[in-house]
Amino acid sequence: MQPSFDTWTSGFLFAVVMGVFLFVILITSRNKKNYPIAFFVLSFSVILFQYVFLIT
Repeated sequence: MQPSFDTWTSGFLFAVVMGVFLFVILITSRNKKNYPIAFFVLSFSVILFQYVFLIT
């Protein structure tokens, strides 16, 4: 079965990239209160990344 990237998977990959970018921004900020939120965003991005490559 050949994997295919359609509009949905491309949109999800874009959301993954935005999530990783937001993680980097939150981690590099000096406020340590943002760390739990940053790791929550990163975990959601990793799960979404796995779903994209599991579905395709």
